[in-house]
Amino acid sequence: LFRSMSAIHAELDEPYSLTALSFFVSGNTDDRTHIPSMERLFDMEGALKSLHAHYWQKAFELTDVYEHMPAKRREEWSELIRSKETPEFEENAVKSTLFDLLNSRSKFFAERVDGIFRSLSGEHVTNSPEGFNKRMIFNGVMDQKWETTNHQKVWVLDDFREVVARLLCREKSGWHSDKLVHAMYRNTGVWHDIDGGAFRSKMFKKGTIHLEVHPDVSWKLNQVLSFLYPNAIPESFRRKPKKANKTFDVIEDVLPVGVINILADHYVRDNGYVMQVNRLASQDKVIREMVESVLVSIGGVRTSAREFKFDYPFREVVDLITMTGRIPNQKSFQYYPTPQNIAEAAIEIADIQDHHRCLEPSAGQGGLADYMPKENTHCVELSELNAEVLRSKGFAVDQTDFLEWGDKTSLRFSRICLNPPYSQSRHKLHLEKAVSLLENDGVLVAILPASTHGQELISGYSHEYSDIYENEFKGTSISTVIVKITKGSNDQMNLI
Repeated sequence: LFRSMSAIHAELDEPYSLTALSFFVSGNTDDRTHIPSMERLFDMEGALKSLHAHYWQKAFELTDVYEHMPAKRREEWSELIRSKETPEFEENAVKSTLFDLLNSRSKFFAERVDGIFRSLSGEHVTNSPEGFNKRMIFNGVMDQKWETTNHQKVWVLDDFREVVARLLCREKSGWHSDKLVHAMYRNTGVWHDIDGGAFRSKMFKKGTIHLEVHPDVSWKLNQVLSFLYPNAIPESFRRKPKKANKTFDVIEDVLPVGVINILADHYVRDNGYVMQVNRLASQDKVIREMVESVLVSIGGVRTSAREFKFDYPFREVVDLITMTGRIPNQKSFQYYPTPQNIAEAAIEIADIQDHHRCLEPSAGQGGLADYMPKENTHCVELSELNAEVLRSKGFAVDQTDFLEWGDKTSLRFSRICLNPPYSQSRHKLHLEKAVSLLENDGVLVAILPASTHGQELISGYSHEYSDIYENEFKGTSISTVIVKITKGSNDQMNLI
């Protein structure tokens, strides 16, 4: 018996023998069988089925067939591979099957659109039989009890996002919508722009998702669908809309799919203040640098190879990036974070006490508000992402344009500190609006272009200027100055 055991061991000690044995194990066991009988374990038929399924999987991975298949076809093939019921992996079968699948890629695109349409909930009358122009509803996407996703519905969502990306000539493959669904599930009951505004979505606690497609996308989807059902889609639904729909943002560039997927795949530690990016180390240099750039832009500080520390609970902000696929656009929002040394100097000049009611207009991510008494500080910020960062830090926030907000609010403040946008002389408009919100004995401190140094900006108020700060704002060549404006004689233009 010992000699027999030794002979078996010697035979299995060869690498190829162990590989062959693995197919016997995988082909002749199932989830309910932990230790099969020897007769069943070494059944040749089961091992061969496992081998065939393994090579079919490899064949799909070596081509882009899976990328083009609609969710239903992918599910069918995945089930054949999982259950080891694939055809034999022999030359003629492989060539004919892959050839047919590769030649069907254009047809698959229409099937994908059709598959998305057929996956809509049959219980909701808002799901239009005439195409993608009305609200679409997918039910059962998330199991409310276990908080797990329905992989079949997630695959359909993958298809939908890839189809939309193709129609918009964007990066097309690699979507991992499971993470997107979880992000939406953590932020239920509100509409979110998804993938740069290509569509918007609202998820409910019961696991249902409502989608509304951007008008510039819906008519293209209807054109594709009309190839399969030419009499079902009204011609008016297949024309480009003449007017922009005001309920949708303009579609903008989005982050690469690989970056979004890596950001979404994270682990939260230390009560929500540390982010562990699970697959960062395995990515190429470009993706790693882009991920780090995004996290730094929202306040993350790298502390190890794959960990970033924040001074606020970051998850809602990262969820927002996962859903929208974008970060604040500096040119759109004139978002240039206030350097720490200038922020500290401005706050010192403002002489803020704990009892003062404070305001930071166009606050960005709170470069000035961070130094004000949090419980008495109000922020106004246009960018949805920056507003979410501010809320995460614990500030009271109004997400809106400051100039419009200033016309409507009845609030008044004893201290206002601001780093306003400079383009098209918007700093002057912000300054005038901010002064109108001061209490009678209030103080305003602003960080302004150096060209304003020594000017009387607000009539009837005293102006005290700091020295000029040269090239302190990252990514710009702007020189700035700090001005303190208080009610008083307008002939006070001395240096602080």
